[in-house]
Amino acid sequence: MKQNCLALILMVGCITLSAMGQEPPWDASKIKTCDRTCLTGVIDRYVESFIKKDRSTVPVAPEYRFTENTAQLDVGEGFLWKAKVDPMAFKIYVADPIAGQVALQTVLNIEDRPALVAIRLRVERGRILEAE
Repeated sequence: MKQNCLALILMVGCITLSAMGQEPPWDASKIKTCDRTCLTGVIDRYVESFIKKDRSTVPVAPEYRFTENTAQLDVGEGFLWKAKVDPMAFKIYVADPIAGQVALQTVLNIEDRPALVAIRLRVERGRILEAE
């Protein structure tokens, strides 16, 4: 009898602790997606940051991944960050809010020579997870 009562008390205690430690139920309405305007704004800030050579303005997630020509680098490293870069008017945006990705094809004046550049970002909650 004592063993049954003890087992019942332990079981009720475990259920209570388990219920208290659970995360609140998922509520999609609390998560604001990054729509087309948000995505294009993030990539514009990213481009502006390497034009101004100011990596502090890049909104990266703690677990971001940055690659340039298949080499994994840190933000602030790489050709576009080191070279003199001036923007030009040509820009084509491809934004996918469902996947949280945005790409930009643009012409940049790099070291006083025009160059066609393609950039892709994966964005989650307004922060860059991947850049290439």
